[in-house]
Amino acid sequence: FFFFKQKTAYEIAQRLVGSEMCIRDRVSTQSTWDCKIDMAKGLIYAITCILVCQALITDPHLMKPPTTQKYNYNVRTETFDNYVDHFTSPVNAKFKQLYFIVDDFWDKKGENLFVLHLCGEFPCSFPQDRLFPIQLAEEHKGVYIEIEHRYYGTSQPAKDWSLNNLRYLTHEQTLADYAHFIESMNAKMKKTEGITPKWIVIGGSYAGGLAAWFQLKYPHLTIGSLASSGVVTPLNDFWRFEKQIVADLFEENENCFNIFKYYQNVVEQKLLRTTEKERMEFLKLFTADTSISNDEFMFYFSDMGALFPQYSSRKFICSFVKKLNESAIPIEKQLQEYALEGKKFGTVLSDYTFKKIRNETIDIHGGFIRQWVYQFCTSYGWFQTPDPTKSLRWKGMTLDYWYRYCQGGLGEVKIPLVNHTAAMFGSGQVAQYGTHIFFTQARSDPWRWVGINELHPENPNIEVGIMDCEDCGHCRDLYTPKDDDAREVKEVRARFRVTLEKWLKNSQFPNEIYFLSLKKKKKKKKKKYSALI
Repeated sequence: FFFFKQKTAYEIAQRLVGSEMCIRDRVSTQSTWDCKIDMAKGLIYAITCILVCQALITDPHLMKPPTTQKYNYNVRTETFDNYVDHFTSPVNAKFKQLYFIVDDFWDKKGENLFVLHLCGEFPCSFPQDRLFPIQLAEEHKGVYIEIEHRYYGTSQPAKDWSLNNLRYLTHEQTLADYAHFIESMNAKMKKTEGITPKWIVIGGSYAGGLAAWFQLKYPHLTIGSLASSGVVTPLNDFWRFEKQIVADLFEENENCFNIFKYYQNVVEQKLLRTTEKERMEFLKLFTADTSISNDEFMFYFSDMGALFPQYSSRKFICSFVKKLNESAIPIEKQLQEYALEGKKFGTVLSDYTFKKIRNETIDIHGGFIRQWVYQFCTSYGWFQTPDPTKSLRWKGMTLDYWYRYCQGGLGEVKIPLVNHTAAMFGSGQVAQYGTHIFFTQARSDPWRWVGINELHPENPNIEVGIMDCEDCGHCRDLYTPKDDDAREVKEVRARFRVTLEKWLKNSQFPNEIYFLSLKKKKKKKKKKYSALI
């Protein structure tokens, strides 16, 4: 989710899209506690090794024994005939919806867990860097399926992205896609295998919101949902996003914030308070397209600074700009280097232009800007305005700016109907009426302020896991587990594994929020986590 949700798109990962392909992803894990005892060295050595192993095994879920076997995930690419419009009778028009499936480890006589991983607002590809969901399927000897969102990648319900054809791009239609897919797969499994799958739905960021909303609307089809950094609170004035970014930079050090602010001030000076000739020369440092407006460039540059803290890269970028700022490099060259680093992380200037937003031609490989702008401009808002007290974002990015942005990019669209969306699917509805939903949030993630951060006092069927660790960002729990992950991230995953086992056994689980900080655990103090807005 850069404003277009700085790459929820399996962030910054390479996109691999096609109608028929097989991707083989080799995943290797090594045991960190494999004691190879040389009996010739004696009994004392053996006992010592055993004691060390036992000390490491502090939690059977946190320290799950990793396999030493190397797996080849045979990823099959298939399509499903889904309905363009699920709610108009007669329903007949269909489109091909892409999905990936892995069933290498499926035990048909086992639990029959089916993990449905939702792609978000981007062309879908196998998540090379987010393998936690597929590991869950593997641990339970189940099936992993990743499904593409309508209007993204190859899953196109219309011939173009004209405003009229985008009318079926809604969360209601999207959720109905998943429901129809599950119902059809259930019927197929019953007929061919004689089994009824137990489904869980997993998503991150916007797709995390979809996972929660699906559980709210179609609870009879799944046993539960994992909503990682799930955004479920539509609102227009989202100044808290910027406030979180600033707080995170300050947590690193005040000098980091000051450098970012300095860069922002220089850009404003070069674009807004110079001659037209000087302005054009400055733009040429970043793009050959000097027709870009000040509004477009300021949006791009303001947004780029939010990318790094959001995705657990605060320490990296603060170190990077510190070295630049302390060098003898001219400020224009510093800004160029900074922009190149932003591009590596997925922030591309052309994505912020009206030219890109107004393009109605379908692009199955890289096209996602117009569709996502349509979605947030009609249903969700989430307009990132400057924090009233302290901000890096250009002060001109007020709500009026955003309304002009939606009108300029899409034409005849109204102000986002966030009240309507919130009344049906907002955090209040999810927190009060949702069942078997596990939310995860991270301390450094600005999107947590439109998610679920605490429990509803009257609903025992929601869990919230807070990754209260330094530089822990957006959807951190979904990434492929590593030995050096923060302990709080490991514990959130462990708690979800426990919850999943309870869902599979059809048992209830405690109404409990997990504050995962070692210091807090040692002090044994309960600290209430602040709710969103």
